[in-house]
Amino acid sequence: MGLTLDLQKADFFSPDLLSDAKNQVDDNDITKWQDRTSPVSVGVATEPLMVVQGLGDTSVVLEKTIEAYREACKNKDYEVHLRLYSLQDHSATVVSSSAEWLDWVQDRSAGKGSGGHCITFIRKPFDANHTKVEFELDTSAFYLSYD
Repeated sequence: MGLTLDLQKADFFSPDLLSDAKNQVDDNDITKWQDRTSPVSVGVATEPLMVVQGLGDTSVVLEKTIEAYREACKNKDYEVHLRLYSLQDHSATVVSSSAEWLDWVQDRSAGKGSGGHCITFIRKPFDANHTKVEFELDTSAFYLSYD
């Protein structure tokens, strides 16, 4: 969670670099770096791509995923399939979506078509009242013990 919520300039660059007037780092430098290294940057897709994300994800910013998806879908040569899973965080989504993405990969390996240019589905649990949603982090370390 910390990577998406609380990094400051000083976390990226040494104090010497930040204090050196000729090497000043501003927010534009950080934004450029993020754009170059982001895992959701739009690159060149030569094969169909499936992107899976939980709507409760605190590790990957949902807005960036959707932005990259929309950008990729502007290119008619790209085929991107977006699957969003309600009530799921980053880690739980891998398990929750495994039947879908494993079948999808198997079908691509078998040479089957994947159904179109850009397709989005939001997957919801059968019974949300009985869906257990775990915290992404073990929060027990944040509480004091009085034993």
